[in-house]
Amino acid sequence: MSQVEIVHLERVRFGLKSFDMVVVFKEFTRPVQHINSIPMESLEHLKEWLDSMDICFTEGPVSLNWPQIMKTVNEDPAAFFEVGGWSFLMPDGDDSEQSEDEESEYEMSQSSEESEREYNSDDSGSNYSGSGSDERIGRRLG
Repeated sequence: MSQVEIVHLERVRFGLKSFDMVVVFKEFTRPVQHINSIPMESLEHLKEWLDSMDICFTEGPVSLNWPQIMKTVNEDPAAFFEVGGWSFLMPDGDDSEQSEDEESEYEMSQSSEESEREYNSDDSGSNYSGSGSDERIGRRLG
């Protein structure tokens, strides 16, 4: 688990029976790992486990275009973290430094373009610093 940079839980929406998990590794050139169709009943237990393992995670209602995201990260990791790093995964879009052009780099995959990006978050994590010069928002970004 020490090789994991962040975990993003996708398709977390009311009414769905399952969600997906994407694991991003600290070695950004390594492809992300997708785990699909996890039963929604496992969501809280999985979030508790990720939190107990001190793994930074976020959740959102749509599937993202991970090849494009990782291409952007790998092209200039320092610039990626300067403009907010993984904060674009936060559902309420509090990253005031990110322009609309930068947001377009993280387009949703075609299968979820019609999905809404609304999600109410009632939990917040504590801040911590990871390796390198990037500042993390917390174990739980969502």
